[in-house]
Amino acid sequence: MVSVSSRTAYVLLASIEDEFRAISDRFLGDQAPRDVLDVALYDRAAERRLRDGLSGEPEALAQLLPYLDFQDSYQLASSAGEALPEDLRSGLRAISKGVGRITSVRNRVAHNRPLEVDDLPTIVDFAATLASIDGWDWTFVVQTQQELASDPGYIFRVSAQLIVDPDTSVPNNLPSPDFDETSLLGRKEERRQILRALRGAWPVISILGDGGIGKTALALQVCYDLVAMESCPFEVIVWVTAKNAQLTSTEIVRIESAVEDSLGLFASATEALGGTGNSAEAINELLDVLDIFPTLLVLDNVETVLDENFPIFLRDVPVGSKVLITSRIGVKTENPFRLKGLSPDDAARLMRIIARSRGIDLGAVASQEDLQTWSERMSCHPAYIKWFMSGLQTGQTPEQLLSDNGLLLDYCMSNVFDYLNATARTALVAMLVVPGSHTMAELAFLTDLDAAQIQQAILDLTTTNFVSQVRGGASGTALELSDFARAYLRRTLDIDGAERRLLMEKQTQLYALGGGLRAAHSLNPFHSDTIDIRGVGDYSAAKLLREAIDESESGRVDQGLRLCAEAAELAPGYHEASRVEALLHERATNFGEAYEAYSRAKDLAPEDAYVAYHFGDFMVRSGFNPAYGLRELQRAAKLKPESSFLQLAIADAHINGGDTESGMEAAAYALRAADGAEQTDALYVLWRACAFKGQTSVAAADWARLAEDLEFTLGANKLASGADLVPALDFLLWLERMAASGATNATDNFIASKLTELSEALRVGRLSEDASHAFREIGTVESLVAARGFGFLRASGGQFFFHATQLWDRRSFDSLLLGSTVAFTPGAHPRDGKPEAKSVNWIG
Repeated sequence: MVSVSSRTAYVLLASIEDEFRAISDRFLGDQAPRDVLDVALYDRAAERRLRDGLSGEPEALAQLLPYLDFQDSYQLASSAGEALPEDLRSGLRAISKGVGRITSVRNRVAHNRPLEVDDLPTIVDFAATLASIDGWDWTFVVQTQQELASDPGYIFRVSAQLIVDPDTSVPNNLPSPDFDETSLLGRKEERRQILRALRGAWPVISILGDGGIGKTALALQVCYDLVAMESCPFEVIVWVTAKNAQLTSTEIVRIESAVEDSLGLFASATEALGGTGNSAEAINELLDVLDIFPTLLVLDNVETVLDENFPIFLRDVPVGSKVLITSRIGVKTENPFRLKGLSPDDAARLMRIIARSRGIDLGAVASQEDLQTWSERMSCHPAYIKWFMSGLQTGQTPEQLLSDNGLLLDYCMSNVFDYLNATARTALVAMLVVPGSHTMAELAFLTDLDAAQIQQAILDLTTTNFVSQVRGGASGTALELSDFARAYLRRTLDIDGAERRLLMEKQTQLYALGGGLRAAHSLNPFHSDTIDIRGVGDYSAAKLLREAIDESESGRVDQGLRLCAEAAELAPGYHEASRVEALLHERATNFGEAYEAYSRAKDLAPEDAYVAYHFGDFMVRSGFNPAYGLRELQRAAKLKPESSFLQLAIADAHINGGDTESGMEAAAYALRAADGAEQTDALYVLWRACAFKGQTSVAAADWARLAEDLEFTLGANKLASGADLVPALDFLLWLERMAASGATNATDNFIASKLTELSEALRVGRLSEDASHAFREIGTVESLVAARGFGFLRASGGQFFFHATQLWDRRSFDSLLLGSTVAFTPGAHPRDGKPEAKSVNWIG
């Protein structure tokens, strides 16, 4: 069935074409048809008229006007020229630039092809523009607008007709697109990749992803792209679906007529191709047809019918034909394309489009910031967003919908979970209880599975939408749960306390092998493990909170949370109960719960600098809301202005947010107030900020600014005579090179001279701290071979080879980009014909 939005566009376009025909009849109708129509247009209209069974030479223009489409009727109306009223003539001329866009929309609507995101709004706006042009009554358009506004059922009762020429496209049974209300936002790169794959050698291509992520919509759009091609590689396109459920705002509706197994699906395909539709012979009959005609067979939502017959069929797909699959579960013999959520901008845009098409006053309940926040909480998932908007339309609040999404999770995930065997579910339990990403070795340790078992479990999981593969370092790959999977499993799995404790203890044992987990900063008031005690009355609660932290550090987060709840009951107004609860949620990467708990702690102690610091630090480090986190850190500094530690935290937040100037100022302020180790930290942050800012000045050739910043930093540096400058020396070297470049390139002699002095001062200061630093070089990453963990650098001394193991922090290898700046020590022994870079420090 044609959707409401597509039919609305159809009816409006028909009224617009009627207007242009009426204008032509009014101002050109007394002329002979051949006098006002060029030969091609006359022949085209006459041929359409003949297809309607009307023969003979038309004597009046009115006899041909019904056979002119949008572009033809507009051009004819505009050609009346001076015969038109001046206002109408100028109005038609003013809309000429938009006619091409409307023509494209009209063709999609008339041929019942997928609409683009702005198609319906474009037609609505165009109709409104026409109605505002003076010199014509626009009766058809205005009446249609009024009917649409007052009667939702009007579009299905009215008789409207758009002229459509015979379809010469590839024969197909593609369904009418049901996603044109929101269209296919983004996905241009995915469309391009899948179209290219369909022209390639691999016979089976799959689009994998969560339920409702847009797999079917993307596959359908790709098929319509093929149909529209002048040289489609297929002679036939056949679409069959195994979809067995539909999500509404209140329930999951089962589709009674859905096929129940793969043979039923294959039988449906053979029937669509003119075969018998006999399930017993379905595979052989379908393969015979695919062998005769180059065919694209689209199998939609196959996760509901995967069985032993599926690989048998896919193995024998004939050369020349292709199978395109959409599924939540991979079939292990295909070329897979994994579909993720929309971009944040497209997700917010999707909400606005749905709101407009459904008459929801979104502006009354949400700001742009709200839309972005909601999108993030919904993982930019199209089905989640559509379900959410349907809920708003029925009067539910955003908070209700975002906090109770169980129906959606069941719809998106239950089919996949039911498919998994016990071994794969064991791995899922481990990944749920122990947060973060996990390598195969880690999962084997956590689950006590042997190598063969864990390999099979990982193979099963990677064909589903429950996990995704991520880089686990230069030497391997890791798995992590998707946001939807984590939310679904929390609702579905009943994991007892003993199993949770066992897994967390195993994690503790695992990481204890590589070093202790517990920090040794018990005397640091800003350390997260330090408990702030207001007085004697807090002792008992504080003891419980200390135990809660100990439990969390031993992997028993649930037990720790129970202790936090007990502490809150013992001391209801004690802010540390909420603060420590937030800390435990943070460590478990439950960031939403952590935010709520930190907010409660702030409400209980709005003037407490420690709460403000921990809240802000969490918001910045987690990326949950860095701007808000910076404000909390600044609030903490106002509450405790003597703390250099807080100024340093503010400096780091500024730098990470790209505001290097503010970062320099905050670091210099911290340096003045710091002593001992904090001075060393402050110096490092100061020189790092100066280097990042200097990089911007060099790019802009702002040599005066570079000189000013270097003088500022060198001046601040003198305040820390007892600090250890060694950790920052690579930044000094980088800035030394920048200053030398400025001395050469600055056109102002004074600035050039000043930069020469500064470059020398940096060199002297650097070597006085560490004479061996004279051998260090600055280079940029020229190429990376990520899979093998090595790359090449370009420096003044030529090209250098480097391996991930030579990085100060090996984990940073996966974050390196082409053009990244590093400091290194040239090695003496060539590797692969290039000297080796040693002790590589990524600095920018």
